[in-house]
Parts: sequence; structure tokens; C-alpha cells
Amino acid sequence: MMHLLLDILQAPDPSTLETFLGRVPMVFNVAILSPHGYFGQANVLGLPDTGGQVVYILDQVRALENEMLLRIKRQGLDVTPRILIVTRLIPDAKGTTCNQRLERVTGTEHTHILRVPFRSEHGVLRKWISRFDVWPYLETYAEDVASEIAAELQGVPDFIIGNYSDGNLVASLLAYKML
Repeated sequence: MMHLLLDILQAPDPSTLETFLGRVPMVFNVAILSPHGYFGQANVLGLPDTGGQVVYILDQVRALENEMLLRIKRQGLDVTPRILIVTRLIPDAKGTTCNQRLERVTGTEHTHILRVPFRSEHGVLRKWISRFDVWPYLETYAEDVASEIAAELQGVPDFIIGNYSDGNLVASLLAYKML
């Protein structure tokens, strides 16, 4: 790495720069948005609007954390990655953990589920609502999520991923807001 850096400083070359940057992990904080359904690690499968996306995202973040840790170690960096699965906090959570603000993902060290409630001018929505009915809440939700992510990460994420159309909309709003 030092030889590549010296080459870049002495004789800048696009291919050398590309090689150098390809070896430096630059994504340390990731936010994955999945606002609909009951998102938890137990007692959620089979509840309305909750299914394979929960299993998929949990598997995805475990693999992502492992890969990030491996790359950081290879580079000899002293950085702790953070992955946040951002979903909806549901105060009336029907025996699930969906009423907890922050929950560590089992099998990880640096990955958490961060839950932020939907709210309207009448306050926090206490009960689950269908994925078909979440749309009027998503802009306000994105604003609330931006401040919660910034507080949790002590900054902004390096990478934002949306899951399904509602998550993609929130991810897009966040990316624009958190520039």
C-alpha cells in the first residue's frame, strides 16, 4: 500500500489510483431501510406484511458485517463498522421486540435493528398498519430516521440501502437529506 501511495504521489496514474482505492475499505457505516411489517428476530414470521424480507435482511447483514471486518483487518485499520437495519417501532408490538428502539442482531457484534415510529400530527402510531397504508407517513419518517441514525452513528452513513419500494423511497430521501 505504501508503494502504491508513493507511486501516486510521484507519478499520478489512473490505474495506480484505482488499484490503491480498491484496496482501501471506505464504507464503514451502513443503513438498511425496511420500514413496513414487523421486523424482529423472534415471533414475527407469519405476522402481516412480514416474511422472507426479515430472514433475507438478517442473513445479509451478518454476511456484510463479516466481509467488512475481514477487509478492515486485511488493511490493518482500526475502525469499527456499524450496520443499522432501520425499521418501524410499533409500540403495541404483539409479543415481539418491535417496541424496542435498539436491538443487537444475533450473531453479530456491530449490527443493530434501529426502530423509529411512524407519526402524524396526532402523535405516534401505536399499532401496525399495512404496507399499503404507510405511504402518507414516509416523509416524516425519513426526517425522524435521519436524526436517529445521526445520533446512533455519531454522523452519517457511508452507504444507504432501501428494501422494497417503501424502503427505497425512505433511502432516497435520506441520501438527499444527509448529503
